[in-house]
Formats: sequence, C-alpha cells, structure tokens
Amino acid sequence: MKKIVILNNWLISGGAEKQGLMLAKFLNKYFKVYYCVYYSHKIEEKFMNEIMEHNIELILLKGSHLRKIVSFFNFCKQKKISVIISYLFIGNLINAVVGSVLKVKHRIGGIRNSKHSVIKNFIQRFLHNHFLTMSISNSFSGKEECINYGFDANKMMVIHNCFEFNNRAAIKKDEMFIRVITVARFVRQKDYMTSIKAIHYAITNSKNKNIHYTIIGYGEFETKIRNWINELSLTNNVSLVLNPKNVYQYLAESDVYLSTSLFEGLSNSIMEAMSFSLPIVATNVGDNEFLVKNGFNGYLTKPGDFENLGMHVLELSENEKLRTELGNNSYTHLKENFSVARFEHNYLTLINQLVH
Repeated sequence: MKKIVILNNWLISGGAEKQGLMLAKFLNKYFKVYYCVYYSHKIEEKFMNEIMEHNIELILLKGSHLRKIVSFFNFCKQKKISVIISYLFIGNLINAVVGSVLKVKHRIGGIRNSKHSVIKNFIQRFLHNHFLTMSISNSFSGKEECINYGFDANKMMVIHNCFEFNNRAAIKKDEMFIRVITVARFVRQKDYMTSIKAIHYAITNSKNKNIHYTIIGYGEFETKIRNWINELSLTNNVSLVLNPKNVYQYLAESDVYLSTSLFEGLSNSIMEAMSFSLPIVATNVGDNEFLVKNGFNGYLTKPGDFENLGMHVLELSENEKLRTELGNNSYTHLKENFSVARFEHNYLTLINQLVH
C-alpha cells in the first residue's frame, strides 16, 4: 500500500488545517496516511478526536527546528513514504528539502493565498521550480499570481476547497437585531478597519439602528480593532469574541456574513457562512467570485469600499425577504459546487495518476 504524509503547521481552526484533515480522512480509505504536525503544541481537542475517530496516525514533531526536520527525515525514510503533501510555507520548505534528499517520488506543495510577501514568493518559486514535483493552489487567482511571478505553469494545478456538511439544528434568529458576523484572524489581510467603517455606515443610515456586528477570531490586530470600534463609538453595536469553541452557534444565530479581505485564496470562512444559509457581503478578491454571485447569494465590492459594503449590509438588514432568498441561494450554491465528493474525486484522480 502506498504511504502518504500530509504535513501541516498545526491543528487549529484554520482553512489549511481543516482542508488538510478532510483530505487525510478521505485518502486514508485508500492509502496509508500519516498526518504530521510541525508545531505540536498548537492542537485543538476537536481535531484530535477526529484523528482518532478515523484511525489516522498522527506524527507530532517536537524540539528545535533542526530536530523537527531530522525527525521528519528519519520518519519518511523509515516508512518509505511515496507522497508528501504540504499546505503552507514551512511545510513546503521541509517537503522540498527532505523529499528531494530522500528522493520521495511525489512532493506536492500547497498555495493557500493569492498574495504573498516578496521573500515568500521568491523562496516558494525556487522550491516549486527546482524541488517540488508540483504545487496545488486552492484558487485560480493564486495560480495566476504564481505563474505571473515565474512559477512553472506546467507544475501548477487548482483544486478548490470543499465543505463538509453536517446536520445542524436551526436556531431561531433574534428579531430585535440584525446580526452581522465576520469570522477571521485579526490580521492586516482581513482589513477590519473597512468592515468596522462599513458597519458604522450601515448603522448611521439605518432607520432603526438595530444592527449588531460580531467579530470572531484572534491575532495581533486585536488592540487596533478595539481602538477602531471605540473611535467610531460602536461599543454598543460591535462585539469582539476571541476564538470561541461554539463558532457554529454564532453563525446559526446570524443574518448576514461580512468579509472585507484585501486578498484571499478560496475563503473557508465564507463557505462556512454559506452552509448556514447566510447572504454574503464581501470584497471581490481571490476566488470570492466563485463563491458569491452578485445579486444571487450576496454582493461583491472593491477592497476598501466601505460605503458600498455598508450599503449592501443596510439593504439586507432592512429586507427580510431578500436576506432569506439570498441566504437560501448561498446554501444551494455551496452544496452543488463545493461538495466533498468533488474534492475527493479531484484528489483521488490526481493521486492515482501519480502512484500508478
């Protein structure tokens, strides 16, 4: 049986981690799969439970960076690994170096965003062109950016993220407020200044002032976000929730999803919002255009355009029929176009082509 290692930075609530774990669960039906975590102290219990439930062998790298690399080298050598799949920059680097030295036949890197720093682009281009056998982007925009930067186009392919649907009980919405929500890390990429200004615009122009905005996440921009909320006198209308365990409950209780990212690959958080039948108001970046169809299940605007974003939030807040129609369309569009079955087919076709 062919042996595959999926190498990821950690096991926390991020898009790459969720997609990597779904891939491991699926491939484990057909191959021997090991899930390797580079930062072993960053693991959430719910993901550990999934690993155990699906009998996936978990490899935790510990110690200094050098010790981790040596451990991964020894593990791959001992197990005679056929395929290494990595998702993020650190994983791609280790995949390229260790895989090349051991002559692992298939070394598959991952591109998870449409924009990267100049240094990361330079290093990942070098790894892709000279050491990795191929790279998979989760977005067409990411692939295009890479090719424009000099990545070998013949070694690039796109496999979109998927969404794993679960049966979740419907929760009655609070009719006193229209609840807008964002779930994303507190980093520059997510442009929270724009989202907060958009909410301020919507509330200022609202007849009933009954819009409440919940921001869920964690990260280095927490203090800045709190300051922006205070500066616009929105403390009564905006709540900051730090990495709760019940994110799905917050989504189920919400009415509109807002995303103001400056760049993306294929947004996992938007997909999660769509699974709860939420209309989406988002910036037209990355592959958001594949998720959000203007006027069908939401609206797309230019990055930084807080007035248009706010106008769409306001429109949805004042029109229950429109919210319901666009929200239902979100759910249908996600289920028809980003199913686990399609994701599984794409990866299984690729792996079978590689190993046979």
